[in-house]
Amino acid sequence: MSQRDPGVYLEDIEHYAGLAIRFTTALSLEQYLTDDKTRAAVERVLEVCREALNRLLVEGFVSLEEQKGFRVAPVSAADLSELVKARIWIDGIAITESIKRNATDWEENLILALHRLSKSRRGGSSQADMEWEKLHRAFHLALISGCGSRWIIRISERLFDAHERYRLLTAHELSERDELAEHRAIVEACTRGEGERAMKLLEHHYGQTFDRIAGSMAAKASLTKE
Repeated sequence: MSQRDPGVYLEDIEHYAGLAIRFTTALSLEQYLTDDKTRAAVERVLEVCREALNRLLVEGFVSLEEQKGFRVAPVSAADLSELVKARIWIDGIAITESIKRNATDWEENLILALHRLSKSRRGGSSQADMEWEKLHRAFHLALISGCGSRWIIRISERLFDAHERYRLLTAHELSERDELAEHRAIVEACTRGEGERAMKLLEHHYGQTFDRIAGSMAAKASLTKE
């Protein structure tokens, strides 16, 4: 993958922020000012935190407010709708081109990604959920990996990660559906060279997720108002 999972940056922040707190609470001001090695270690920890936050800023997961620092970026149904449209456009182009190119390794990798995803289940434990998330991401990237454009793949990765933020925020409230059947239908259309059908199935797949997430967000907003 050309990018790290945004979750990795969040783990970086949590880890290094913890180190910074332990360092600074254990130090006296005099020790910090006079011990070059200790000061360098603290400053390196803080530098890594800033680097991780800046990366999340670029990815759109946090925002920067003047004189206030970093904040978690806001979410909205309007932003989600725009995001889903962008995914349909970009991934649609990538899948169509992948089908046209019809590379054997693309088809093999796609079938393998689907098989691995089919063996994974959500809801059993946090570890199982994390494994499913990993395989789900790998499947969607496999779908578009045969397009022949690194730039399109990079854009698709960023869009997927931005969309995952919304899905994970509402994951426990989303109604059940047979996502695996939707995934299988898309793969079947791809392997049969049915580009137009694959596009329609992809749009339906993304649309189903959007409807459920937007519905959950609306329900939460309604409860907040009450």
